Amino acid sequence: MLVNAAGKAKVNDLSHMTKNDLSALDHELTTELMEFRQSQKKQEDKTAEAGDDFLDDLEV
Repeated sequence: MLVNAAGKAKVNDLSHMTKNDLSALDHELTTELMEFRQSQKKQEDKTAEAGDDFLDDLEV
């Protein structure tokens, strides 16, 4: 996730970052994390829905 965010933030060298590099990296990491959480939530919702459908089929 860090490497992907660093690429999007156009940070060339993680060991020598400027304040602008840090700000851009922070923004990209925040975006990546938000997208990851949304993806996880969608997966959880699909799993829960599949479980509900399974229970409905069992008529429980």
